[in-house]
Amino acid sequence: MFKRNYFLIFIFILTLALPIYGSAFDEGLSLNGVSKSADAVELNAADIQDGSFQQYLNDCWENGFPGRKLLLKVRNQLLYSLLDQSPNSNVIVGKEGCLFEPIYILYETQVYPPESEEYFDKLSSELKALKELLNRNGKELYIFLTPSKAHYMKDKIPDMLMYADKEQSYSYTNHEKFIKALDASGVDYYDSVKFIDEHIDDGTLKAPLFYNSGIHWSHPWGRTCAANFLAMMKEKSKYDLSLVNVSEEVSDEPIDPDTDLYSSMNLLFDAKETWYDAPVSISYQGKDKPSVFIRGGSFLGQSISSLVRADVFGSDVHFENNYWFLDKYTAKGTLSGFTAYDELPLDFLVGKSDIVILEVNDAAIANMSFGFMDYILEHPEYTDDEYTAGM
Repeated sequence: MFKRNYFLIFIFILTLALPIYGSAFDEGLSLNGVSKSADAVELNAADIQDGSFQQYLNDCWENGFPGRKLLLKVRNQLLYSLLDQSPNSNVIVGKEGCLFEPIYILYETQVYPPESEEYFDKLSSELKALKELLNRNGKELYIFLTPSKAHYMKDKIPDMLMYADKEQSYSYTNHEKFIKALDASGVDYYDSVKFIDEHIDDGTLKAPLFYNSGIHWSHPWGRTCAANFLAMMKEKSKYDLSLVNVSEEVSDEPIDPDTDLYSSMNLLFDAKETWYDAPVSISYQGKDKPSVFIRGGSFLGQSISSLVRADVFGSDVHFENNYWFLDKYTAKGTLSGFTAYDELPLDFLVGKSDIVILEVNDAAIANMSFGFMDYILEHPEYTDDEYTAGM
């Protein structure tokens, strides 16, 4: 008992003294998304009386005291390693340490029910209208479908969440209905899910489709599907497009965003998996390099962006969630929201493009293209070649 008491006293003193030595441990440590900057408050009688200045000092201390980074990482590592819990409410720890974002599970288990027949009928009509509008102005439209981690790693979803599985309550999935809508619209598309289903177990690629530590597909699978998508485009397009070859090699380190979910938990130790890179090279040099406009989500980063970087296209515009990129990612910026298209000169960016590509993730079919399709149909003049140069 005597030794135990002294040990507790030692730990207590060690904790109290953390601000003295904590900065030494924080050297080299970084945190993701757990700090906020405090708005400066002037030292005056009014701010002291209403507590604003005191709150400002408190916020500064809470977000910057020496040793804070170490304490958070130790606490998070204990939660993750001992209790299989995520310190980040936006991350779910599944079986065998497989990480998920909740929304993907909700769509896969159909806790979020599939969309109605009316929704897909309307979607098919809008896709057809968009294709005809773009075609009238000399532009081509293509759809690129990408997979959901929760679908391919459903066996890793925690049992407590699978109890809410309502998949048997519906006779169809959003993916099935979306394919039918695309077929009815006449829009050319590439279904990565179909390719994955056909090749996931045949040794085509050594890399896993998804890593335990991230929500996005691995670069070998994403870039291979992008290469196949390009080949499909070449068959359909009036342009003589280039083709690319994708190789696969083991990487010493993860390649962003392989560990995006794991990194968001701010743990002490790095994720441990076998990582893969996927270099892309031109296998056939086409005669044409049409300008491209790409709209989609974050699965573009491991797929179609590699075609842009490989110089397959001429000028390029890339919208990913609420981020935009131009000129082979040398220029970039952020929209205030996913649908804040008025903040950029879409008349110029769409008007100068020869090809429009919409990426649609399996878990985002209910919100495909983030309102871009509706926006363009409401502004058909943005698709012609009469525009004022901008950007």
